[in-house]
Amino acid sequence: MKRPQYASAVIAVMAVAYTVFRLAKGFPRLDGWGVPFQMMAPGDLVLLSWMSWLVTAPFLLVGIWLTARRLRDLGWPISLAILYAVPWFSLPLIVILMLVPARGEEFLDASTTSDMFNSAVMAAVLISIPGAVLCAVAIWLGVQYGWALFVGLPFLLGMASAGIYGHEESRRWSQSIGVACLSLTITGVVLLLAAVEGAICLAMAAPIAYPLAILGGTVGYFVQRGVKTPDPATTLLLFLFIVPMTMGAESAAHLAPPEWIVYSTIEIDAPPEEVWKHVIEFPAAPPPHELAFRAGIAYPIRAALHGSGVGAMRSCDFSTGSFIETIDVWEPGRRMEFSIVAGADPMTEMTPYPAIHPPHLDGYLHPRHAIFELTPLPGGRTRLDGTSYYRDNIWPALYWRFWSDAIIHTIHARVFEHIKRLSEAR
Repeated sequence: MKRPQYASAVIAVMAVAYTVFRLAKGFPRLDGWGVPFQMMAPGDLVLLSWMSWLVTAPFLLVGIWLTARRLRDLGWPISLAILYAVPWFSLPLIVILMLVPARGEEFLDASTTSDMFNSAVMAAVLISIPGAVLCAVAIWLGVQYGWALFVGLPFLLGMASAGIYGHEESRRWSQSIGVACLSLTITGVVLLLAAVEGAICLAMAAPIAYPLAILGGTVGYFVQRGVKTPDPATTLLLFLFIVPMTMGAESAAHLAPPEWIVYSTIEIDAPPEEVWKHVIEFPAAPPPHELAFRAGIAYPIRAALHGSGVGAMRSCDFSTGSFIETIDVWEPGRRMEFSIVAGADPMTEMTPYPAIHPPHLDGYLHPRHAIFELTPLPGGRTRLDGTSYYRDNIWPALYWRFWSDAIIHTIHARVFEHIKRLSEAR
């Protein structure tokens, strides 16, 4: 079995096996059973463990069989295939079998259409798997969500994969950017299947990541046309060196997050004193119909006031928890300002697993202060203005501000429409 076939087959098998294994282990937390691991009896835990391994055992056997075929092609002892099933040995073995050529085997053989496709997959896999690993390590070690992750990594993924793909034979531009986009897609799928990120965050990053991958693939295309590209091993080593270096340098810079302001307004057919009662606190709103909220973005449900005047506490329950607020300005019927002293998660990630909690859910979107102002209008009507101040500790700041502003505007609209319904009902 040649390297492209082995790489594409074994990565597919491992991805499916990992997904099935995680879903099987998370099954008790689903609505059908509803029992978390901590509350399960020891016998049930043993049964669940056996069930999980029985579900994934066929994939393990397929991986061992593929590895044995690759070892036989290399002329190595087939007994080494058992290492595929041994933790800490399986991944190094797979990487070695993907990189070491058999006698008379070119790194990327594109002599036929079939081999051209396999070569493209091989080039994408060789870059995307290390890219996903670096991304996961950076995220869980607390390296900044910034330029290196959302700009540098997609660009380098595209350029390196296109460079590897064009090493043996000059490629067309469309082929180069195709491989670049494939490498980025595989990286995202690996992060999703490995429970590092959820689908919502990956979808929000896609509009900036894919154009950068295409740009990187274009650079790789012109490089492989103008000069002979470095051998794939050198390209891979450069990639593995540049990406962590840029992530570490950006994290060490300690960039100060900017503060953004979101303003919304609505006119209500009710006097200010009636609107005020529903601004300071309101009962549960109906279930959301907005696509963003139904996809997992946190949405407000109800608000309750504890005390009155400056220094009083206000709690606003969201779908992911409660925001605790301290009243700073209290002008009944006119103006209320509050500071947010404790918050909830900004979203529930869409994932095939019961739940994941990537680091960007903790403090990266930080609402700080909010103002409600009521202005009387002719005919006993009221204009309600809302202003929110927040910091978004993710870069490029202007790009992520687009998403954050849209989310906060949608939250404003849900609260304002609810206050309008309550006020005008009287």
